[in-house]
Amino acid sequence: MDKKINRRRKHQILVRMDDKEYNDFKNKVADYGVSQQSYIMDSINKGKIKTYEEMRELKGISADFAIYVRQLRGLANNVNQMTHVLHTSGYVPEEAELKRTSATLMKYMQEGERIWQSIRSSISQ
Repeated sequence: MDKKINRRRKHQILVRMDDKEYNDFKNKVADYGVSQQSYIMDSINKGKIKTYEEMRELKGISADFAIYVRQLRGLANNVNQMTHVLHTSGYVPEEAELKRTSATLMKYMQEGERIWQSIRSSISQ
């Protein structure tokens, strides 16, 4: 008795390619890092395939953003410590210290804006 395989996707398409087209296809599948079927289905469903370079850039943006967030948390911790010292001892930081803190905050804000713009640019493509 023949057992029929119950598959969700029951349609199959044969595509013929010359050597160059086939090599280009294989290279794109390898760059994308998924199976041939996933590559084709993503092409159909999403209409845009991210290349290896695009994926690498997005990973770099993510790593930059993680560093930015870590630095921002450290800076927030420093501000909290300064506030605690001010409240408990009546100590007021010198103007130079406040200016340094303000400059550092501004630097992180600008870096965050650069990263955010890069993320928005990647998303809009």
